[in-house]
Amino acid sequence: MPVVSLKIQSVSHAPGTSPTWILSHSDRKLASLQDFLAKAKANPGKLTMGTAGPSGAQMLMAAAIKGNTGIDFRIIPYSGGKDLKKALIGNQVDAGIIHAPVLLAEVKEGMIKVIGTGMPLDKISYEPVRATKTLKDAGIPIEIGITRGIYVPKSTSADVVAKLSELVEKAAKGDAFAKFGDKFGFSPIWVSGPDFEAQIRGELALFKEIKAKHIDK
Repeated sequence: MPVVSLKIQSVSHAPGTSPTWILSHSDRKLASLQDFLAKAKANPGKLTMGTAGPSGAQMLMAAAIKGNTGIDFRIIPYSGGKDLKKALIGNQVDAGIIHAPVLLAEVKEGMIKVIGTGMPLDKISYEPVRATKTLKDAGIPIEIGITRGIYVPKSTSADVVAKLSELVEKAAKGDAFAKFGDKFGFSPIWVSGPDFEAQIRGELALFKEIKAKHIDK
């Protein structure tokens, strides 16, 4: 799972960052990540946590949870989000890590429970899950989410970047994006290219640290 340097420049941060959350089928009767960890500690190597692939933020988050707590559970990497969704809906894993708001409809129905989150869910449109405990609340000192934005090649001229940034800012603050946010689950936000790039570089540094501590060892 290589972690590479950025060879691009950032135009904007829109619609923004949404947390990577931890889900469990309601039949598992897990109310929180702490419940999962307590059960895993009592049953070493028995509980399963699915991820949407063998690399990426979800796998890093699972590895960080396991590494920081020292609790033995099995990480099951699926071939993508589609397969992990099927596994969660089919109650084939104890828990799964995927980017919010995937499976929000099933959460609203009560089939799927949000038991933890990599970052605060205070910006999600579905109020009942806004107070979900974060990894930091569980004593795991990291924040993980998925950041969406606009990128261009590093060689793109400054005037083109400025014009693109202006257009994207206008779109991000428009009614169409707001309606999309209501349907998607998170309202769009606008962050300038330099601030967006600083955030991405911070996330990259965190991912490298998790990989070195909990995967490469």
